[in-house]
Amino acid sequence: MTVGKMEVSITDALRGDIPVFAEISRVTHIFETISHFIFSDWHDKDVMLRHFTTILTQRFENPDTRVLKATDLRTNQILGFICWTLEHEDQLRPNQGHPVAAPTREKHQQSAGINTKFTEAMGRTVEALKKKHMTGTKHYYLSTFAVTPSHQRKGIGSQMIRHCLDMADKDGIQTWLISFPGSHDLYTRFCFDDIEYSDVDLDEWDQSSFRGFGIYRTYVMLRPIRGEP
Repeated sequence: MTVGKMEVSITDALRGDIPVFAEISRVTHIFETISHFIFSDWHDKDVMLRHFTTILTQRFENPDTRVLKATDLRTNQILGFICWTLEHEDQLRPNQGHPVAAPTREKHQQSAGINTKFTEAMGRTVEALKKKHMTGTKHYYLSTFAVTPSHQRKGIGSQMIRHCLDMADKDGIQTWLISFPGSHDLYTRFCFDDIEYSDVDLDEWDQSSFRGFGIYRTYVMLRPIRGEP
């Protein structure tokens, strides 16, 4: 497909693409407000790369997740990626009886440089919203999405989202996502509706630094099956 003056392809990604995806995630998050709270030192490149590599590896390990990439056909540069998961009716039911794994040395290494109390609190918020709204229905879930900053606002991200939504429309399945503030307006352009939101007061996590970050809002958004009201 043509995006601006570029010929861009959207294809299935490979596990070998993870380092590139982790770097794209790092550079797109480095100036996000939330990064000041997730990372003890958000300037630490290695910590951020390790964090995003762990997340992306989990995406590839999920057999119901497709990871797609947008590539410039002229330069072969990966410009962005998106993670698209088909979740079934019973996947989000609570209390499924899975034991909680004991902490391992590897997990401790992965959490080095991460504000675990904050990330766990945010994680619980997201999981609670997912369980409340996404349990009991087969749906697609857009979990991770990023475009390298030098190629943002050129229509590449929109093409990736549209590619995934075409699959949802073909299958007759609704799509859910959890949106953070910076992406909210983009998703509304693709007919995602706000279902609920959850606010976190970042000033309470700011260790009395008085930087005035204020409220950070997380949105649950739904795109109905095409043709539904």
